[in-house]
Amino acid sequence: RGVLDVPAGFSPLQAISVLSLTIVGVIAAVLVFAAICRLSTRPVRLFTIVASIALVISWAAPLAVYFANAFPGANASRVVGLMALHAIAGVVTITVLRTYGTAVR
Repeated sequence: RGVLDVPAGFSPLQAISVLSLTIVGVIAAVLVFAAICRLSTRPVRLFTIVASIALVISWAAPLAVYFANAFPGANASRVVGLMALHAIAGVVTITVLRTYGTAVR
């Protein structure tokens, strides 16, 4: 909060929102990865493509918040910060699932 000087009314960058929605997104990614592993002969490649597209689509929500001025204090730096959080969570999730998701047991 301190770096971006986020006001209390800008709920997308409050800790509980970030944490809960990140958990939901990671669970969804794991479920999609599991489904792709069962259905595809090249699951890692296909998952990387699907997850990368989903990451880009996930940026629509912060951009909508910015352009609709849906929350008090929604300025460009805060929205870019929110989009960066999406990118970090997405890249970490994709990397972990690519690396360990198909490990032989």
